[in-house]
Amino acid sequence: MVSLSEGITPTSPWRGAPPTWDLAVYPMRIGREETEEREWVLEGPFGVDHWGQKFCFPQGVRVHARCRWEKDSFEVALRVEGTGEVSCARCLVPTPLAIRGDFVYFFLLRRKEEEFPGEGEEAEEHLVELERWPEKLSLAAYAWETLVAEIPSRVLCAEGCLGLCPRCGVNRNQESCSCEPAGGDLRFLKLKERPMDR
Repeated sequence: MVSLSEGITPTSPWRGAPPTWDLAVYPMRIGREETEEREWVLEGPFGVDHWGQKFCFPQGVRVHARCRWEKDSFEVALRVEGTGEVSCARCLVPTPLAIRGDFVYFFLLRRKEEEFPGEGEEAEEHLVELERWPEKLSLAAYAWETLVAEIPSRVLCAEGCLGLCPRCGVNRNQESCSCEPAGGDLRFLKLKERPMDR
């Protein structure tokens, strides 16, 4: 498996999707009673730097889109699937992580302020305003958002991971050591020695 240590530079999730992602649909070519299904395989490897953890997707991800008109809005149901790799938060062992994210977006023309739904309505989170209907609609940013939303803030190789010895650095899941216990939580003290990204 390819890892981040093999030359993959992770991208901040706030910088958006990789420029090579080409996910386009054509709303005006889809009939009002039709449903169009599209699927893309986005090749890896690529990385995501999220909450201080560096996730690698060596085989890329698969994106599926179901598109249809829903009254005056254009509905796109996205699914993003892939298997990533990240260091365990306790023992730093490379750990696989299966990702599957689903999100539905409703694209519609910009409306007057008084026509917006009231604050707190769940539908607001799914609405994307457009000045006009485009011939070509890129879904790259929305697929990226769907992927990043599914990445957890912490990943463990196992729930009972014992972590690293804070004195000698041995992986205590694999072998024991004769070091005396130190104060604090032994699973996290060794991690304090890691340089922090700035």
